[in-house]
Amino acid sequence: MFLFHKKSMIYSPCDGTFKPLSEVKDEVFSKELMGKGFAVVPINGDIHSPVDGKVTMVFPTKHAIGITDRNNIEYILHIGIDTVQLKGAGFNVCVQEGDSVKAGDLLVNCDLAILKQAGYQTDVLVIVTNHKDVRIKQAGNLKVKEEIAYCENI
Repeated sequence: MFLFHKKSMIYSPCDGTFKPLSEVKDEVFSKELMGKGFAVVPINGDIHSPVDGKVTMVFPTKHAIGITDRNNIEYILHIGIDTVQLKGAGFNVCVQEGDSVKAGDLLVNCDLAILKQAGYQTDVLVIVTNHKDVRIKQAGNLKVKEEIAYCENI
């Protein structure tokens, strides 16, 4: 009998620079209170799906999207720090709840200038909310759909 080891692969949601959660300027994220993951400091506002899965939630303020993958791993893609205060300004969401997405599919176009002018950090966070075994493989400069991490022991 063969046992297949499953992994859930996690890819960069945007072009930019890798940032560990511990360096994010929000204690909820930096102390991993919502879950494990990473951030990317984006160089443009095109934000893509970091995984293959189904969109389970689009926050009314458009700054965060929930996705669940085929292994029932749940992810939050969170754009910016405290950007909930913008009440959707600067965010153009391209998906809706129930949509199936592939890693690299465009989810949101964000006007980073609006975030910066309002004084907000533009970090794009990928948080795994229901699994603790998240392994970071990649750091440095990233491109969309570049493999960054995976969840193991599913």
